[in-house]
Amino acid sequence: MKKKNKIGKLKIVNFIKKNSLTLLIILLIVSTISLIVVKVTLGGSIKTENKLVKSLYNYVSNDEIEKCGGLLFYSDDKITKDVLTSDQKTCLSFIKTEKLKGKKEVLNKDKKEKICTLKEEMIFATDNYEESKCTIKKYDTENVLKTSENIFGEKITLPKSFALDNYNICYLVDNSYYCGLSETFSFTISNESYVYRVINKAVEKGNDEIIIYDYFIKISNDKCYPTFTSNKEEKKCSQNYQSKKINYKFVKKYG
Repeated sequence: MKKKNKIGKLKIVNFIKKNSLTLLIILLIVSTISLIVVKVTLGGSIKTENKLVKSLYNYVSNDEIEKCGGLLFYSDDKITKDVLTSDQKTCLSFIKTEKLKGKKEVLNKDKKEKICTLKEEMIFATDNYEESKCTIKKYDTENVLKTSENIFGEKITLPKSFALDNYNICYLVDNSYYCGLSETFSFTISNESYVYRVINKAVEKGNDEIIIYDYFIKISNDKCYPTFTSNKEEKKCSQNYQSKKINYKFVKKYG
């Protein structure tokens, strides 16, 4: 039995010696395939300073939480372009249109009421809701539609009107939006909210997809919340929150 075992071991050793190059090539091929599979599955890392990453990240909702209903993409539920209304899509595209320059127009106040009427269907409040005129701006919708393609991958259907924020409204007439103070407005008495968000990492998957991971905190009344729409407090974050000491490390730890 011992002799047979020795002969068997010698045969294996000789096989390895003779075919070492072949085995090495096979191992390299298997390793390469594994790396490709991992890269395709998990994606390749991209530097967060990359211009494309920064540009894409700037399109994630908006930085001004009082406009378009706030940071809608940071929700308790999964948000896709199909979930957003045409009003929300238009508003997000509107505020992200860098070349959007409105032409200022001044309307005279209606005789009895503190409003101004333009082309019957458009009603605006007077400046500061008490003066004798209405100052509005006219915007070409072409740039808004171009921006919507960058954000949503397609041109959107523009609504006849949308609320820019709690005070301002925009009306669509003849491929232009006329924007000014709304005759009715929302007024909420509450402490101001603050939002902090920073990029964690960016990953490229395939040829046409980049996934950006970030940290997010909403702070209202000195309490932390994990999403813009959440009512569930992050207590550890709230206990350690001090407005003067907020920084990247804090957002990374509690966001």
